Amino acid sequence: SVGRRLLSLSALSSALVGVFPLDGTDRGRILAEWLRSKGGYVHPGLEIRRSDPADPASAPGIFARERLDENEEILLIPPGCQISDEGGDDDESDPDMVCGTVFHLIREMRLGAASDFAPYVDYLLAEPQWTRLPSAWSEEGKRLLNGILRNHTETAIPPVDPTAWIDHEWRTICKGGDDPFEEQAALVVVQRSLDGLLLPVFDTMRHRNGRRLNTEGRLSDEGTFRVQTSREVGPGEELYTTYNLCQDCGHRIESTGTPELFREHGFVEPYPRRWIF
Repeated sequence: SVGRRLLSLSALSSALVGVFPLDGTDRGRILAEWLRSKGGYVHPGLEIRRSDPADPASAPGIFARERLDENEEILLIPPGCQISDEGGDDDESDPDMVCGTVFHLIREMRLGAASDFAPYVDYLLAEPQWTRLPSAWSEEGKRLLNGILRNHTETAIPPVDPTAWIDHEWRTICKGGDDPFEEQAALVVVQRSLDGLLLPVFDTMRHRNGRRLNTEGRLSDEGTFRVQTSREVGPGEELYTTYNLCQDCGHRIESTGTPELFREHGFVEPYPRRWIF
């Protein structure tokens, strides 16, 4: 029943809270220490914190505590620290809902504090940004959005199918159920994964194109995800990645603009913006 599902979610959250207290917990530091303990690398001059330290509701991000040179390596995320489809054969033409990655994340979330990814799972539960995706909106909100996009022009305004991640990709393609807990995991993968990979620490970095973009990330041949600065970064400056104009972005360069980022990540990007018709 729905009641049991909500109770199980509450129990999971309580189990995690027992290990990671909510009050005063520096989840960014815990996450960075966990990655280092697993053979990854986080530059000592980086800080994961709120964009406004005085506002607990402000968005988290990665900031430089010291000057960083151009082409300086700042993150290494080895395969053992990534949540992936574990060698599945998901259709690469639909990388934003890689079913195997969703099922892997569900297992780790159900393990809670016993998971090898416990600090990352705790971070995801404490930062429920997936609720911003239109696919997570109320039925009334979805109808309103779809009506605005489809009912006032001859051709629908992008993005295409802005609210279909659960009804189509999760339930139809992945054969997933209607458990809210599992639907949450599916939306986390849509919002935070890079070609089906969940990359702890890296996915706390926010998107920005234009002159503020200051990092480049790529997957090496051995499967390690490497991030380096693309220009000099000053103390206190936020580190930004790009969700659609990266070196390894493939088809997203031609197919993903501002509306598609809204569908997949739940925000309207700052300028510069791109509209693909």
